[in-house]
Amino acid sequence: MAFVTDGQIVDVSFADRLFERLSAQFPQKKLSTDESLAIESRLLHKMQLEAEKTTHNILLKSDGELKSKSVDVPVPEKAPVLIDTFWIDLEYPKSLSSSIISEDSVVLGHMLQLHDLDQLIVANATEFGGFTRLRISTYGQPFAPGSELLDRIALPQETENLLDQAVLALAKGFYGGPVGAVIFSSEVAGISIQVDGGEIPQRGYAFIAPGTHLVEATALGYQKLKTWVEVLPTGILTVDIPLEPLNQGPILISSLQGACSFWIQPDLHVSLPFLWTQPDIPFIYRADKDGFLPISGQMYVRESTLTLDFTADWMDSKTMMGRPKDAFYTSFGRTLLAFGLMVCTDSISRAISVSATDLVAWQPVVLAGAGILGVSLIDTISRLFAYYRKTQYISQ
Repeated sequence: MAFVTDGQIVDVSFADRLFERLSAQFPQKKLSTDESLAIESRLLHKMQLEAEKTTHNILLKSDGELKSKSVDVPVPEKAPVLIDTFWIDLEYPKSLSSSIISEDSVVLGHMLQLHDLDQLIVANATEFGGFTRLRISTYGQPFAPGSELLDRIALPQETENLLDQAVLALAKGFYGGPVGAVIFSSEVAGISIQVDGGEIPQRGYAFIAPGTHLVEATALGYQKLKTWVEVLPTGILTVDIPLEPLNQGPILISSLQGACSFWIQPDLHVSLPFLWTQPDIPFIYRADKDGFLPISGQMYVRESTLTLDFTADWMDSKTMMGRPKDAFYTSFGRTLLAFGLMVCTDSISRAISVSATDLVAWQPVVLAGAGILGVSLIDTISRLFAYYRKTQYISQ
């Protein structure tokens, strides 16, 4: 889809807002049978042209001879029922835009073919007598050639209403008949809104067939709302969704380990046990107690009690594994040091001894080093075994 202005529209910011409003509200389009056939026809024509170009390149050889060769024309995939729309904003000189606005069939056909478009939307905003006039016309499928969707006038300070009217007019063409635009407004975060059982977007317009519809709104911590809304095809309806908080009874918050500090975000800090008479659900909490691991969590369903069960810090897997692990590495390092000292002592004794008597004099020192190494090695093996048993216990 292409959106055309002449670059000299009454207010450039108005043109930008108009384009943003239209392109944002129609990211997808449901296709009718005629629209699907029109898109398939365009794609088939494009593929046939590419196939003929390929055939032409094959037949034309460098020696100038023509050799017959057939090329299969690919068959396009069937157009989906729901397609994504792709919008581009075209700004042309006033002379070319004037030809488009005057419905010059040659220029319109050239535009559709040049940009490979299924739809060309022309916006023409002019000033006269202190008013702003906005006209929106469409060419190509799914609209009839030269169909005018909108022709409205407004005071310059009321152009925002023209934007809404443009969206409503284009929606009528998109959905093949009259539709109403509804904006749902609510201050509740995470709200879910359904119309006649179908989910609708939370931002922008919801395009709904004219008539009376059942609107259901839900959110965590709030009562479910059901209301009937009458949608008209002539305007944009704003519906406020005033959800009421659930009738939440008091919550008794306590700890199995006795008194502790308890925080409820963002700024409620109490000591347990605590009776919260007016809870605000959902809420996030955190609790601390000396000698125990901190607890944090979220309550999003109303309960009459909240009981905390702290875990002793020494039962933490990191703590339980850390102590025997550190002891093993300490003992292992001591064993390596004893082995190194024994080797150095033996090497020095052999280097400085000039006779067997000298070697015998060094023997007590070497034997003492070997004894220290043996004791340290036994300690290292025992600590390795203890570390292994601890890992088995933690894994269970």
